[in-house]
Amino acid sequence: MLLLLLLFFFFFFLRLSTPHIAASGKHVLIVEDLIDTGTTLEFVKAYIQTKKPKSVKLCCILDKKARRTSSVKVDYVGFPCPDEFVVGFGMDFAENYRTLPFVAVLKPSAYLKKHETDDFL
Repeated sequence: MLLLLLLFFFFFFLRLSTPHIAASGKHVLIVEDLIDTGTTLEFVKAYIQTKKPKSVKLCCILDKKARRTSSVKVDYVGFPCPDEFVVGFGMDFAENYRTLPFVAVLKPSAYLKKHETDDFL
């Protein structure tokens, strides 16, 4: 039986208590939208492994290998991602663009400027 856990960065860092995960003896698939440095996923995977699952696999839609600083192994990758700031499909910049129905690269001028502009994409 495959136990599908959708674990995101905010799940661990915005909660005040440790989540209860019943993964003992089960296959666990951690699904992430974008893996950047891999530090968070390395922590999540180590935490899940303390629950004694049969296996732990990592899956992501976008894999930004150029920024990887950890040795985390991603088992299933949707698409490689360039080393650029991407938005859409739940990923945002300053609370904007999260609901775009596609993934877009944000122009550097959008996040390097101190004032807002409508010409972000």
